[in-house]
Amino acid sequence: MTSQVLVRSGLMRQAVVERRLFDLSARLAKAREELAVLDEQLEVFDDMASQAQVSSVVRDDRALYAEARRHLEAMRKAREMLCGSIARMEAKQERLIARCTSAL
Repeated sequence: MTSQVLVRSGLMRQAVVERRLFDLSARLAKAREELAVLDEQLEVFDDMASQAQVSSVVRDDRALYAEARRHLEAMRKAREMLCGSIARMEAKQERLIARCTSAL
């Protein structure tokens, strides 16, 4: 291979890595926005569960509180999964950045 072909091949690989990094950055930003929304929703569900707990004691109706707790736990699980996804994307982003800088 000539040096010109090697340079062109290296530039193409660099462009692919940069494109992946750009796409990943956009997905990561979207996931972080979703996390912010989910955190707000989680606060609401937590308040609702607390209110349901008081209401269930006053009304002697445990089903209301149980349902609110199920919703709260589902929201917590969704948040946990989203946080895991964000962590994986951040790790991949770091690897891609390392590949970009090592090619320089």
